Amino acid sequence: MGECRERQTKVISRLVVCGALMLAASITHSVAVPAQASMQISSVDATGRVALGDSHTCAISNDNSIWCWGDNTFGQLGNGAGMSSVSDSPIPIQTVALGGSRIPSKIVAGSTHNCVLATDGTVWCWGGNGLGQLGSASGDSAYPTKVTLATTASMIAAGGLSTCAVLTDNSVQCWGKNTYGQLGIGTTTASESTPQTVLHIPEWFTVHQLDVGANHTCAISTTGVSWCWGYFQDGRLGLTQQSNVVVPAATASLGGTGQMIATGGAHTCALLTNGTVKCFGKNNRGQIGQIVNSNANDTPQLVALSENAKSLTTGTDFSCVLLISGVVQC
Repeated sequence: MGECRERQTKVISRLVVCGALMLAASITHSVAVPAQASMQISSVDATGRVALGDSHTCAISNDNSIWCWGDNTFGQLGNGAGMSSVSDSPIPIQTVALGGSRIPSKIVAGSTHNCVLATDGTVWCWGGNGLGQLGSASGDSAYPTKVTLATTASMIAAGGLSTCAVLTDNSVQCWGKNTYGQLGIGTTTASESTPQTVLHIPEWFTVHQLDVGANHTCAISTTGVSWCWGYFQDGRLGLTQQSNVVVPAATASLGGTGQMIATGGAHTCALLTNGTVKCFGKNNRGQIGQIVNSNANDTPQLVALSENAKSLTTGTDFSCVLLISGVVQC
């Protein structure tokens, strides 16, 4: 799977969430499905209930069933059919229910896989597993499979061919692709199919929000401190290191003002507590909100917005924010 495709994994997913937040709470979004099926996603709180991979989409319906559509080459629709029997579906297909009648609360997607956080803190994944992104050593799976974690999870994130979970004991475990150290486990092994604990996260660093990009990962703590790790190139980590960062390192220039972080293809953006946005990394297409140039910035750059922001998202080579008025700027 090409790196460019990996980078596109979570782009529209976050945009859908931003769009949902802009709608009135009384509006219900409906997706056209066969007459015998019904799927609705309420905008009351659509956060985390829609996820897009490179060429497939998944959503948790109001009745807590999971539906997916698009490419099914790797079983990413999760309908239990043989991977080759249903290549594509232009309409939502219901995913096999989680084991033990568990209820899904959040869904995320990587390039060719999906993971769900259930209300009991268990994590279930399905789809492509070429680099262990399902958290197991088995092959691709068209069935949601439970991931064996050290304890229950409170948060999940996926991007490219990697997945991470924040656990209820405040530790973080990641699995999947690790070519650039994006799992934060101190190595650059090609992949890890068993969840590995991210190293050197201090006890005081309680993760508030986590985002996994194609080749780097960043987290914001409850005190507003940001840490990043993985591929160093183009300053996307907000650090001056000239080699891959294999364990979390503090992005000191943001201080303790971070509220939300988003990892793009080769750049990163952070929403600060005062409503401003700062971005760093590659800027060949103006993706960090500066005049288009070939320079990379490892120092966060202030983005000129018309007003304060309340949410943000990043794509391969672009960024968007949801402003407090409900306007989106990109």
